[in-house]
Amino acid sequence: MKQTTRTWTNDERLTTFSQGWLPEGEQDALKSGVKDLVIILHGLGEHSDRYQAWAKRFVDAGMAVYALDLPGHGRTAGRRGHARSFGAIFDDIKNLIARCRQDHPAARIHFYGHSMGGAITLGYATIRRDDALAAGVTSLTLSGPAIKPGFEPPVWKIKLAALLERLAPGLTLPSGLDPDWLSTNPSVISAYKADPLVHDMISVRWYNDWMRTLAAVEAAAAENKFPVLVMHAGDDQATSPAASEKMARLLKARFHLFPGARHEIHHESCADDAFRMALSFMQGA
Repeated sequence: MKQTTRTWTNDERLTTFSQGWLPEGEQDALKSGVKDLVIILHGLGEHSDRYQAWAKRFVDAGMAVYALDLPGHGRTAGRRGHARSFGAIFDDIKNLIARCRQDHPAARIHFYGHSMGGAITLGYATIRRDDALAAGVTSLTLSGPAIKPGFEPPVWKIKLAALLERLAPGLTLPSGLDPDWLSTNPSVISAYKADPLVHDMISVRWYNDWMRTLAAVEAAAAENKFPVLVMHAGDDQATSPAASEKMARLLKARFHLFPGARHEIHHESCADDAFRMALSFMQGA
């Protein structure tokens, strides 16, 4: 497969990084033969490079894949774990879609959002619904979406986030994510811990915008315009399977649980089944 990278500067003069993976022999712009395009949004503290093997599965199926490093993550600039607002993240997503459209003007667009990326996907499809519809977004696939943490954050952290919303929105604190929750595969855990682009921070603004976004999604769930597939690991301690199932019911979405798997189903023994399910869902959307 061919790999491409793009960067742009946002209105804060910070550089946003994105990358894409294309089938070999794929032509440029209007000559593109790709019919389906997948946009991957990663989870909190990680980055798009961790999805290269997952992207290859879609590329081998004839799809183009693009991914964004969220603000404060990976090779995108900014304080680690902080974004000015989720609105700014939605602007980056819109910008990425516009660039994808330059290369694949007729392709159907499918989102694949993992963990925090799943929450952001839902937020974009809800709060920026008109933009998503106008851009030709066809379906949403959510993997272990961060609807609710799988653990109870300390009460003092929640109260502190509310207190500092105006005083210090950029203050960052450890997220509380334990790397051992990610996978039953020791090599995945080792690579994650050794990855210099991985961090464990979340800012006051990020947390509060995350909560506001989820509230907006739940309030507007009955108005959802997109086919949605929600997949969740049964042994997920990072995000709540029960909260995902509840959200899936509100969205009238398909829901599937993978018993015994940990948070990153794309790094678990169920990965083949999860990919086939996601691919079939996208192709049938």
